[in-house]
Amino acid sequence: MTGTITLPNGITLPMAQAFGMGDVFTELGDEKKHWHFNECGCCLTVHGMTRSAIVNSDGDITWYEGRGCGCSDDVQGQTA
Repeated sequence: MTGTITLPNGITLPMAQAFGMGDVFTELGDEKKHWHFNECGCCLTVHGMTRSAIVNSDGDITWYEGRGCGCSDDVQGQTA
């Protein structure tokens, strides 16, 4: 999948990564969640309450069960 998508806040993601993030949001359902870019700047992490997922720029998803959000209340990222 090629191309990019620009989010309302101006962040541009590869289309495959945006679809991967959408798949993670769907899997987490109504669970409280947020996402942010990782230090590498190319992968992003979606944190749920009891698990998290890393989505790389190719849209590949790696789940981490039992590793929910440990971020502070002032997390720098996007809520969903």
